[in-house]
Amino acid sequence: MKKVILGMSGGVDSSAAAIILKEQGYEVIGVTLKMLDSFDDTDAIKVCEVLNIKHKTINIVNEFKKEVIDEFINNYKKGYTPNPCVICNKEIKLKYLYNEMLNENADFIATGHYAKNIDGSIYLSKDLNKDQTYFLSKVDKKILERLLLPLDGLCKDEVREIASKYNLLNANKKEPIIKVVAPISEAQLIESAMLCLFNHETLIATKSYRVCKAAKDFYIINNVYYCYRVLRKGSAMTYKSLVAI
Repeated sequence: MKKVILGMSGGVDSSAAAIILKEQGYEVIGVTLKMLDSFDDTDAIKVCEVLNIKHKTINIVNEFKKEVIDEFINNYKKGYTPNPCVICNKEIKLKYLYNEMLNENADFIATGHYAKNIDGSIYLSKDLNKDQTYFLSKVDKKILERLLLPLDGLCKDEVREIASKYNLLNANKKEPIIKVVAPISEAQLIESAMLCLFNHETLIATKSYRVCKAAKDFYIINNVYYCYRVLRKGSAMTYKSLVAI
């Protein structure tokens, strides 16, 4: 039986990925990468218990701060608009899953990304609204060649149906939304902007309160208002980054 190390966040995508891999006959080990002190791995542990697969949590808080958070803040201050998800997948998430694969003498790693992998080359997923090929664009070829993407060919609704078969609590869990309050420091704003990208929202900077007054939560720094807005194309959520108007 082939063994696979699955990145297990406890969300519906990684949970459905675990189910698919089990049904395909793999021995699955769910690995949760603790990247923030505030992260709670309870959901990930519960999912693995329900699915009767092994689970372990690896604390990489310091590594994540150095490679992703600090890097984002430093580059943002220089006037760049870095994408933390791309950096995270390259320097943290897939790299540590790959190392765990070697430690466990496993055959593959897997994630709940929406993308297609053919011989180490990444292609668009079926669900273009959730497509995450861009976030995997910088991952080393040797890692991609060992990466399984079980959600290939599935849409989000189909993924939720798979999780529902096992009565998983996260089957209908909503996508995370960040709540903010005012006022805060500039450093906190930058870090929050990074988290904003993780959750596919747009942080808008404007001196016009009219733009922000509809938002329930916003920042105020030097008489400039910052609020979150989710951009949509029709009914489909699109990728966003930090914008100022």
